[in-house]
Amino acid sequence: MDKKFLQQVYGKIEKPSNLEMKLRDDCIEFIKDEDVISKVDDKGGLFYYADIRESNLIDILYDKVNPVVREVKEYLSVMNNAPELKALDFDMPYKKIVEFNGVVLGGIEHTSGEFEFTTWETEGKSLYHGHYFRDYSKAKEDFAVRCGLVNQNKMFTDEEMIEIYRCSCDTLNGMYELTDKQTEIIEEIRNKVKDSICNFDKKLSDLENEQEETIQDQTM
Repeated sequence: MDKKFLQQVYGKIEKPSNLEMKLRDDCIEFIKDEDVISKVDDKGGLFYYADIRESNLIDILYDKVNPVVREVKEYLSVMNNAPELKALDFDMPYKKIVEFNGVVLGGIEHTSGEFEFTTWETEGKSLYHGHYFRDYSKAKEDFAVRCGLVNQNKMFTDEEMIEIYRCSCDTLNGMYELTDKQTEIIEEIRNKVKDSICNFDKKLSDLENEQEETIQDQTM
């Protein structure tokens, strides 16, 4: 890996509210009370001090950092090895990541250092109806739906999944008679939702704040 990897990871990690985060030449440091408690190196390794190995803070940090590291590793590797995307009346320096069933997924690195990913319908050598994403995972999901690999009716938006999470919490915390198996399934649902949404805590907080503001506006 190189500095590009660290820059991408740094830009995508949800900033921990109780930690300072600094981008160095060879790592990303996480600092608490002026002490470096953890770092990500330029190969994607997450390191931390032994005396806080079992702390809840490191667990939270790992949950935030690890999915970002995996995603950045994947799309940098894919973009590095992908061929040029060629099409009629198309002169953008995109790479062709994958093509299936009349749909293409491509990616481009802008001069700003940001990556953008796009899905198109394709016929012959022409591209149509582009869907554009900064989020690599969302681009892959869109490609899978558009080319027919995944049934769209089995997909949920982040907002829908967050509502499923909140309903699951209400069910577990409510006065419902649940079997052990039902409780286990609902807890699995909650964990799957959290693991599948990048920056879940922030998105949940933003949604709750937005809904609270809407309720206040309606009552004024």
